[in-house]
Amino acid sequence: MEWILNAPDGLPAIVPPLLQALAGRRKIALYGEMGAGKTTLVKAICQHLGVRENTASPTFSLVNQYSYA
Repeated sequence: MEWILNAPDGLPAIVPPLLQALAGRRKIALYGEMGAGKTTLVKAICQHLGVRENTASPTFSLVNQYSYA
């Protein structure tokens, strides 16, 4: 499956099908250059899942865990 975004404001629309494509997997790895949009993607996923905690850049930590409703 492939999604092409031209701007970050398109993320909310792709988060539900992205999560569905993960088929219940609870761990994912993000790879990309700095500025590729990893943190923006994580924030969109967390917002969709109802995370209330601050989300942080996954580039500078080994593991970030977020609880959702």
